[in-house]
Amino acid sequence: MTEPKKPTIKTAKLELKDDFAGWTFTARMNPPLGVFFDIASGDLQRIAKGIARIIIAWNFPDEDGQPLPAPSLEVLTDNLTSEGLNAVANAWLDEMTRVPPV
Repeated sequence: MTEPKKPTIKTAKLELKDDFAGWTFTARMNPPLGVFFDIASGDLQRIAKGIARIIIAWNFPDEDGQPLPAPSLEVLTDNLTSEGLNAVANAWLDEMTRVPPV
């Protein structure tokens, strides 16, 4: 019997703007449904948890300009400001809702 094919993980490299110019991250574009529930919850802790689950890689610096460790909920909540979290969420949502060219 043939093993079922595992799901494809779709990603996109996204750039932040304005105060976060030069910051990029690789995001999962087809996350599990729970991520959407977390991001749409209105609860800041759940939103941060959902965002942490979509970030696969990043080039984000800490306050001293040093590269942050690999993305995780702990690193995200210890280092990102609310403005940074909003910038990531908006970049991801913009990409999720972008209509592909015909």
